[in-house]
Amino acid sequence: MSEATILIVEDDDHLRDALYDTLTLAGYHVTATAHGQSALDQLATEPVSLLLSDLQMQPMDGQTLLKKAKRLAPDLPVLIMTAFGTVQGAVEALHQGASDYLIKPFEAEDLLSRVQRYIKTVLDDDMVAADKQSQDLVKVASRVAKTDVSVLISGESGTGKEVLAQFLHQQSPRKAAPFVAINCAAIPESMLEATLFGYEKGAYTGASQAYAG
Repeated sequence: MSEATILIVEDDDHLRDALYDTLTLAGYHVTATAHGQSALDQLATEPVSLLLSDLQMQPMDGQTLLKKAKRLAPDLPVLIMTAFGTVQGAVEALHQGASDYLIKPFEAEDLLSRVQRYIKTVLDDDMVAADKQSQDLVKVASRVAKTDVSVLISGESGTGKEVLAQFLHQQSPRKAAPFVAINCAAIPESMLEATLFGYEKGAYTGASQAYAG
């Protein structure tokens, strides 16, 4: 059984129960609620490894919950669930600090792979490195983290680039600020440039307000 605790916030009773069962059977400790405020109360008093939240909820929607949750726990991984028609809202949630989003309906395997990925990137202050090359890399990263330079991390898929990036962030003077991971594969190609670099109001159809990027 994993020691990781996953907090589900979903106002659809049937989906919430299904998510609870899926994650519990996978070995996680799971708590679930239909209300954003209940989730915030738990975040304020109990350790949570990952927040899984719907986007369209009442009275507190997923965007509001995300912002308040990040104030309580800046490094908390947050997965947003959304219907296809509200993908733009999910992309905006990425800008606000969400780790990734899932488009309903999604397969259990997709949910579990995302959860496993983001829970694995939650690090303590010390990063574990077994072999000498990894230990040397951690030492270099610790020194670089204290500077104000941009860092490019390259490597094969699955080699831990995001884990190292989060370690750099946690060792830097900016560690109190949110760590924002952008999964480019999760953003529609037509929206990638606007998501990263922002746009002005009226720049294209549907751009009702400016977006900082």
